[in-house]
Amino acid sequence: MGAGLMHTGYYVGIFLAALANYGIGSHYGWRAMFIVGGVPALLLAWIRHGVAEPVAWKKKEAWSDPGRSGVPSPRCFLPPGAAVPS
Repeated sequence: MGAGLMHTGYYVGIFLAALANYGIGSHYGWRAMFIVGGVPALLLAWIRHGVAEPVAWKKKEAWSDPGRSGVPSPRCFLPPGAAVPS
């Protein structure tokens, strides 16, 4: 069901883009359509600004090493007990 709703979003988006092009693009040109295309990004930034991180995520982040870069250590590719080359 979720995949069907997601794929339906493609067609809804194309339909909304066609309506915007008919109403805005035909009168004001591609520059206005370019600005209209940025509105969802601004909406997303506004929503993201007001949403707090879940408590479980904060606990997980507090538990992990703050100096970790996210890149796996070469040790993860070595067999257990092997010496780490320097």
